[in-house]
Amino acid sequence: MVDFYGSVSVMREDSNPTTINHLQADSPEGMEMGHVDLRENSDLRRKLSVECNISKDTDIPPVLIIHGTKDRTVNTIGSTDLYLKLKECGKEASYILIKGADHGGGEFTSPAVLKELDAFIKHVLA
Repeated sequence: MVDFYGSVSVMREDSNPTTINHLQADSPEGMEMGHVDLRENSDLRRKLSVECNISKDTDIPPVLIIHGTKDRTVNTIGSTDLYLKLKECGKEASYILIKGADHGGGEFTSPAVLKELDAFIKHVLA
């Protein structure tokens, strides 16, 4: 599984400095859950947050997370939390932080990143 700068967690109360508030009722995440203010519903936040749904017993393929350090849409802290949870549960996971990259852009198709992606896919398919 490859995660390019995905919105994987809404557990942290607006501690992620992004241009989008991910917890308000009119946010993409709030609208997905029926226009719910997620700041007031920790149970729904846990259901939406990938790291809260992984345990040692969870069957999950190897994961490669790729995120930019300057992402203004989805902060890297969610990806970091997911990576740490995967490792804590003994899952195979790799994490690439691209210095200076925003949410998408040419940095994600640089030769260095494509080389890492290619190696990961070949490893998983071997």
